[in-house]
Amino acid sequence: MDQTPGERLRKLLHHRNWILVGTVLCMFAAFAISWISPKIYRATTYVLISESGVNPAAPSPGWEYSILPTYLRFADNDVISMRAIKHFHLYQPPYRLTPHQFRREFMDVQIPKNTSLLQIQVDFPDARLAAGLANYVAKSATELNAQVSAAQTLSTQSFLKARLDRASSHLREAESKSLEISRRARIEDRERKLTILLDQKEQIAKELEQLRLALAQQRERAKSLEESVKAEPAILLLKKSVLSDRFLDRMVQKLAPDNRNFLSATEEAVNPTRQGLERELADSRASLAADHAGLDLAKITLSQINEDIIRLLAQVTDFRSQISDADQDLKLAREGYESAARDYRNASVTVTAKSEDLKQIAPALIPDRPVRPRIILNTFVAGFLGLIVLGGIALSIESFRPVQQETFHIMEQETASARHT
Repeated sequence: MDQTPGERLRKLLHHRNWILVGTVLCMFAAFAISWISPKIYRATTYVLISESGVNPAAPSPGWEYSILPTYLRFADNDVISMRAIKHFHLYQPPYRLTPHQFRREFMDVQIPKNTSLLQIQVDFPDARLAAGLANYVAKSATELNAQVSAAQTLSTQSFLKARLDRASSHLREAESKSLEISRRARIEDRERKLTILLDQKEQIAKELEQLRLALAQQRERAKSLEESVKAEPAILLLKKSVLSDRFLDRMVQKLAPDNRNFLSATEEAVNPTRQGLERELADSRASLAADHAGLDLAKITLSQINEDIIRLLAQVTDFRSQISDADQDLKLAREGYESAARDYRNASVTVTAKSEDLKQIAPALIPDRPVRPRIILNTFVAGFLGLIVLGGIALSIESFRPVQQETFHIMEQETASARHT
């Protein structure tokens, strides 16, 4: 059965006395419960999350805000909660707190929107403990960040120290190799010897040309002497006659003109010109043989010198290549060592430049008034809720009565019909 608002209002006014009494009782109960409930005090502190002071390049805001939630765990974690509980002896009666219970019921850590602040809020029945817990958690968060940075610095230094040791070992090996190659190469001695060989080669080449020229001249002279020797007779015939004297020749013509042939004689003698030419030819042939032998020796010597020069050039080229490679390796090893040493010296600055700093900027003060319970608010809220609930109950009762009366009337009619029957 539908009811109009006016009818509902009349029914509520009909029960106004006990509704008002119930509302007052609800308000009184809320007031009493709020009054006797333990007072909760709130202490709040802020920790600034700032970029490193040694980082010359400021990070972009998007990157900065994206990593801010990771710093919540620097304060909101079981380790710091356990330390706080032990420091303030909250594990003892009457609190008997656990880290999980402390984080869930008494502490709230969050980052206010569009800020780089870590807000640490502690609600606790004791005002002094609330402020102490908030400040302790903030201090522990900053110390934890410093420990993480120190651990990163130590880890980075250990890594860079190992890298520096490897670079130092490589540098020593490169220096030892370079010295060994230089000692074994003896480039200056080989180049000096190569210079001497080149000078000898030039001198022997000149002598070889002179020997060839002298050999050619000796050959021409020997050939000319051979022709001259062939042209000279080996034996000379000498005719001697008394008629060679004019006085005797006249006398013979007068005294014995028929015996003229018997007055001359013929003698044989060795040709001294030919002998001289033969001696010169023998000397020329000896000189020719000597020049030929000298030429052969010069050729052999020049060939040996050329072989030595080629061998020395190959050795010098090979050793120069090895020295160049060793010098390049030494240069790279020295650069690597200097880079590793510089990185090792700057390890602390490098880690600090890549890390964020946590600094407490607003220590929590001891609160002078509780935040819970709110007695006045709770009283009025209880009265309002009591009024609504009691009004609803009254309407439900009024709605149920007509249905009950109708049901009772039907039952009476059925009973009367049964009697007549």
